[in-house]
Amino acid sequence: MIAVVVLVALVLVSLIVVLSFLALPLPATTNVHVTHVHLTSRDNACGLNGANEPGFTVNIGTTEPFGWGASSVEAGCTVHNASSLTSGFFVLGVTMSALNFEGQSLPIVEGSVTTPAYSYSGVLNIDVE
Repeated sequence: MIAVVVLVALVLVSLIVVLSFLALPLPATTNVHVTHVHLTSRDNACGLNGANEPGFTVNIGTTEPFGWGASSVEAGCTVHNASSLTSGFFVLGVTMSALNFEGQSLPIVEGSVTTPAYSYSGVLNIDVE
């Protein structure tokens, strides 16, 4: 009788452990793949209209910083507004700064973007004004 009770208790404990493991949230998967970033600008703000930048692969729903050296960008310019033209992405800000190296000044485009909460693969289009 005691052996049966011990066996039932072991089975119940094992079942609880398995169910607890199955109830754990799954880790986020890396399934937002931006092949490249394309910049557009009606007023060609900072000379960015038509620029193409490298893409990235990240988890869904994350906020990712970006920064590109842009040798064709006008030095000392200001970006007043930036927004995503690609559904599900949100641009949180774009600023222009300069990297000074050995007497040379290279304009840098910096900002961050929030990725969608669903799988995506393709181009991220950002409009800057």
